[in-house]
Amino acid sequence: MLYSMRFRKFGLLTLGLGCASALSFVTFNRQQSLELNRLSTGKIIAPLGTHVDVGSYTTNLILSPDGRFAVATDSGYREQLSIIDAQTGELTDKSSFGGRGKTGLYYGLAFGPDGTLYASRGAEDKISSYRLSSTGTLEAGKIYENKAPANWKLPYNVAGVAILDGKLLAVNNQTHVDSEMAGSLSVIDLESGTLEKTIRLPGFPYGIAIAAGKAFVTSERDGCVTAIDVASGQTKDIRTGDNATAIVANKDQTKLYVSNSNSDTISVIDTKSERVVKTLLVHPAELRGFPGCTPQGLALSPDEKTLFVALSDLNAVGVIDLGKGQTAGYLPVGWYPTGVVVTPDGKNLLVSNAKGNQAKNPNGKAVGNLGQYILNILEASVSKIDLPRALPFLGNHTATVLANNRAEKGDVARLEKSFARPPVEYVIYIIKENRTYDQVLGDLPKGNNDPSLCLFPREVTPNQHALAERFVQLDNFHVCADVSADGWNWSTSGMANEYVSRNSTYNYAGRGRNYDFEGTNNGVAVDIKGLRDVATAPGGSLWDQAAKQKVSFRNYGMFLTFDSDSDDKRET
Repeated sequence: MLYSMRFRKFGLLTLGLGCASALSFVTFNRQQSLELNRLSTGKIIAPLGTHVDVGSYTTNLILSPDGRFAVATDSGYREQLSIIDAQTGELTDKSSFGGRGKTGLYYGLAFGPDGTLYASRGAEDKISSYRLSSTGTLEAGKIYENKAPANWKLPYNVAGVAILDGKLLAVNNQTHVDSEMAGSLSVIDLESGTLEKTIRLPGFPYGIAIAAGKAFVTSERDGCVTAIDVASGQTKDIRTGDNATAIVANKDQTKLYVSNSNSDTISVIDTKSERVVKTLLVHPAELRGFPGCTPQGLALSPDEKTLFVALSDLNAVGVIDLGKGQTAGYLPVGWYPTGVVVTPDGKNLLVSNAKGNQAKNPNGKAVGNLGQYILNILEASVSKIDLPRALPFLGNHTATVLANNRAEKGDVARLEKSFARPPVEYVIYIIKENRTYDQVLGDLPKGNNDPSLCLFPREVTPNQHALAERFVQLDNFHVCADVSADGWNWSTSGMANEYVSRNSTYNYAGRGRNYDFEGTNNGVAVDIKGLRDVATAPGGSLWDQAAKQKVSFRNYGMFLTFDSDSDDKRET
């Protein structure tokens, strides 16, 4: 696996009859020209439009008030605040936060009524402000402090931000404030910079929208939107789907649209009654029942008849016909899209791709001056798509998306049939990481091997050599993960959800985020406390499915932890 060089634990899991893995391996033939963009997941990307690089791992994309520019923010190894001309798709300016280190950005972006841009800085517990000129250049302004109490071990981890009445800055804090690991909303006076109040919220608040005089905040962990009367501090939780992330309001603020990343749905909330009035599905019909589209960023067309949805794990933008209440089709975009915006004239769709618009190979030559470390060579991008040209061919583009995701007619049926009654009585699942195939097995006499890369030959690893020779030799096996954090989830759950994907890059960049990806959240063993793990994939883990299907199993160490301070897995 393409993991970072950190030594972690060895896991062994044995399962009895009847447990089918969520992973699949399907032969898939496409045009040779597309093979260059085959991802480590086995999928292919064929992004539409033009593209510009914007650092690493974009998390959010918004339009300037006049619609002339798009602003992108990052949470990866090389972070920058990027300004893109919404008509040309070109980069006009950037504010760099450098490579691995304690300074950085995260998710929150908002414009005030005077045109001031506000950007959250994650674990720094700060919000930076900027002036955006008419030519698309940035001028740094005031920095707002939003510090967690001095006796806390962890920072607030600032996520979404919004402006209230032009006077107050509303800030989502993801770190827990009590034994129930609740989040909170900080309300800061824009003029003085003082903290006016803190309001308790459900766990891991993320996106925020202002509508009908209230703030509405999504909760990644608790799958809800909280309506907040900021003046009184009163709140009301509105149940949505799992892992609620992005949220946008329509022009008259009567409706809110919420992406439920783990449920593959969009919730439509009536702001007057403060309840969900409709749930929209984003799955292609061919993939119903298979989780993993992962809706995140949302954007309404100027006439509000269409909702565009960034579908991260489908590498596509969903085009939802709001009149019919169903998905009309899909546009192929880059690798792991996270944000979308539409220009006021409806002509351009801009999409932020967290991992860029082409596959990367960490085993090849260094990419420019970026080096070969996997998280460093992933280059995020923003794509500009000409909607008047693309939408008339939506059917063709949808077919491309299905083919790229191995979901053409017959593929899914074959997959379901192959796992219906697998002729397996026992499964012994051994996971050992941190070395490539060639580093351990490059000296085997058969297979696609490179002995020059072998660091641990037969005399050092006799057991692994014996397993490869007696059972199966996976000499051309590519893994879906980038590093340990998302790799453990891919290995035990068949995918990594949006929380893991985003925060693993932030954690590995050394910016102060906790290691939340092996059963603990903010250093707390949440299962012991009866709380949901925000990092849980839509289908749960192998042991969850085994228990659900009444299949006996033994777990010899995967995701086991001590509920104590000594088990804190923060990066240092």
